[in-house]
Amino acid sequence: NDVPKVSEQTKKTVLKAAKELGYSRDYKAVAFSTGKTRTIFLYFPNDDISQSFLQNPFYSEFFGYFQKEVQEEDYDVVIKTMTRDKIMSKIKSRGVCCLVYIGKFPEENYLELKNSDIPVVLVDVFEEYSKYFTNVRTDDELGTYLAVKYLIDNGHRNIGFLSGDINNSIVDKRRFEGYKKAFEEFHIPLDENNLYYVDATFDNGYQISSSIMNNKNMTGLVCAADTLAIGVIKGYLHAGKKLPDDLSIVGFDDIQIDQLTSPTLTTIRQDIPRKAKEA
Repeated sequence: NDVPKVSEQTKKTVLKAAKELGYSRDYKAVAFSTGKTRTIFLYFPNDDISQSFLQNPFYSEFFGYFQKEVQEEDYDVVIKTMTRDKIMSKIKSRGVCCLVYIGKFPEENYLELKNSDIPVVLVDVFEEYSKYFTNVRTDDELGTYLAVKYLIDNGHRNIGFLSGDINNSIVDKRRFEGYKKAFEEFHIPLDENNLYYVDATFDNGYQISSSIMNNKNMTGLVCAADTLAIGVIKGYLHAGKKLPDDLSIVGFDDIQIDQLTSPTLTTIRQDIPRKAKEA
């Protein structure tokens, strides 16, 4: 176990014997002895994680980088999904060492964890009760502010905004606040006809693209997620439109698939590898 109080000579003797006997450490026995496994529960805010990975590559990219980090420290990750069950009993019975939550979960989950002694890290949680935990987040407001400013600096004034429901998602609301802040700073009136709200999936971006095409005044579009931006790009290209001639688009996330669009997507980079590493 690499215990400091053991002498180097004893350590060498034990390791030599272990190698000769083909011994490998029994983690089940260690867990039985300590009551803890080297297991992390990683919670995603959905009932069907396969759909999350397909519809929003942010989740799959985050998981890939997260898994790489914990594997190097000899930990295992178990993916869990949205739950309203009592979680402490489940955690104790599995000997879980710590939890990571991504996104919004039922408040009762957080309140149950608040008074526990198990380490909890949140990722992208903005609700009031998140203040009780360590939280890894992106400055979403600054991100969309920079996106709008970029379009304004390139001569655009009639700029749309496409996101999820800002009344239901604090992340989307913060990204909308950054969008609005840029308009205020440059003294440009905000046109509510340029605001579009759909769930952030590729398909929804594609479906909403026809409505955006009908908005003849709009020359630029800021999307609160790359998935939406890629869907809009696909819709425009299928309609025979030219990008960025007919519409200049800026996304948010910098997922890897952005490099495969034509033209490649201009986007605000939230550093997914760093976010996973920090968590």
